Amino acid sequence: MLAGGQTCSLVVTNDGLGNGIIILPFLAILERVDRKHQFWHTQNEILKCEEFLKQAEVSGNVGDVPALWRRFNPKDHCAMIEFMREHMVGRLINLRLTCREDDANYFQFRDLARERDVDCWDLYECGDSIYNAPIGISLERLLLRKGLPPGSHDRRWLGTFGNSGHGRYQQPTLALCLSASQKKKRWSPHLWSQLATRAIRAADARVLIFAGRSREEKTYARQAFDGLCMSVPSAKAKLIEDLSLEDFARALRQASYAVTHDSFVSHLCAAMAIPSITLFLCTNSRIWRPYGLGGSRIIQSQEALDCERMKRDGTCERYYKTCEATCAAGIMPDQVHEVLLPLLLQYAEGRPVSEGEQ
Repeated sequence: MLAGGQTCSLVVTNDGLGNGIIILPFLAILERVDRKHQFWHTQNEILKCEEFLKQAEVSGNVGDVPALWRRFNPKDHCAMIEFMREHMVGRLINLRLTCREDDANYFQFRDLARERDVDCWDLYECGDSIYNAPIGISLERLLLRKGLPPGSHDRRWLGTFGNSGHGRYQQPTLALCLSASQKKKRWSPHLWSQLATRAIRAADARVLIFAGRSREEKTYARQAFDGLCMSVPSAKAKLIEDLSLEDFARALRQASYAVTHDSFVSHLCAAMAIPSITLFLCTNSRIWRPYGLGGSRIIQSQEALDCERMKRDGTCERYYKTCEATCAAGIMPDQVHEVLLPLLLQYAEGRPVSEGEQ
């Protein structure tokens, strides 16, 4: 606690937007327990999104620090310690999930911080269970260790966001969300086109193809969209791109169901209570599956799980490098269509989809 009873934390996360979606409700719990809690963070865009912060009832965001501080590089240690002293940061909350054996820099910094009476929290306190459970569950366990009630937060904290009151569409609307910052996570464009074509023909679905934010992701989505329009009337499909995070979520609200890569969109769907299917092509769904209760379904590439390059933190050791592995071939349109079609037909018949992670 600081002067006036105020606690200030430095929150360190993995850089993905999905991590921000998972973490924000836990920051809300800290604020409910400590109404004066404030935090700095390592530049996760979700934690700067005013509408999302309001929805989660989080008001203690002070600002961000250099993004690369999340790596705890020794050359940054002095600057980080000085920043924490200057801004009276009394707590370090490291919510990165990585392999303990790869994180020596963090442990070195943690020792420095503790020498200066900084209270240090991290997922390592939960032991090796973090490598066998969804990251959201590991965060719950950390809160329990700190005497905080994880059950007081709502996994569907964006459940009402973007509701426009349009009511129920007569035909199912399928969102195909192609965003994924890393190429290894992306399905081939022609496979997306095949899946969309089958959904339109079998269930008269309306298809929305959501592009990612980078130029490469937009080109990728355009290829899938163009391939789809060669097989079905263009009026049955729409390409959506160049939206802010808030407007992306509002547009996603149109969807009856979504199919997505392992990306922030899978976590967004869970928080918005939108039923979804997530394709895990090169990561481990046991750890990175959506945390919410939006009717999340998982399709996992077995080739990825069997690959010798899969690390115990659920990521590939060549995640940022070229790789000749064929993990993406472990999921084909037939598998996805088999899960998706009954859901689309349920919608057409007006029957609710069962919820809960599956």
